[in-house]
Amino acid sequence: MSEIDDLIGRWRRLNGEKSVWHSHWEDLARVMLPRRMGFISTTIEGERRTDDIFDGTPMQAARGLANAVGGFMRPNGLPSFDVVADDDDLNNLEEVKAWLADSKTRLIDAFNNPKARYRQVSAEIDQDLVVFGTAVEFVGESIQRSHLLFQSLHLKDVTPFFDEDGRTEGLFHKRSRSLRQLAGRFGEQSLS
Repeated sequence: MSEIDDLIGRWRRLNGEKSVWHSHWEDLARVMLPRRMGFISTTIEGERRTDDIFDGTPMQAARGLANAVGGFMRPNGLPSFDVVADDDDLNNLEEVKAWLADSKTRLIDAFNNPKARYRQVSAEIDQDLVVFGTAVEFVGESIQRSHLLFQSLHLKDVTPFFDEDGRTEGLFHKRSRSLRQLAGRFGEQSLS
């Protein structure tokens, strides 16, 4: 059996274990976050998903709590962080201080870049966290590799796996792409 077959088998097993949550998440989404439905039901982009909702209170409450969570975690809308070396002696060198300060400034600029979509994705992550109890945020580079790209991944499409201590070790991300997208990402010569 090839390494790819092993990975697909592992994904199927882990995804099967995770699927018990899908009906719970679908019920929560139906009431509090209809745009995230699709765990069990098949959804079409742009279709109405609020026909069965007669009271908007759960949606408003989830949105209010998500805004509060975001406000506590990111008071000014951006994450609070510092860039430091593991070695305290290095942190005291002027040359290293200058490099770390420059790195922090460039990282803040990368978060602030509107094309990165950090603020929008953070709000989506906060809502998923409030409604489903978990969320997945992907941070990568744009296709052109010109800026960071933040994405809020739908829980139905991701299957995380953990180490013995319960820390996330990685995740499988199921994603459909068109032939044009695959050629743009990997090059036309790489496609069969």
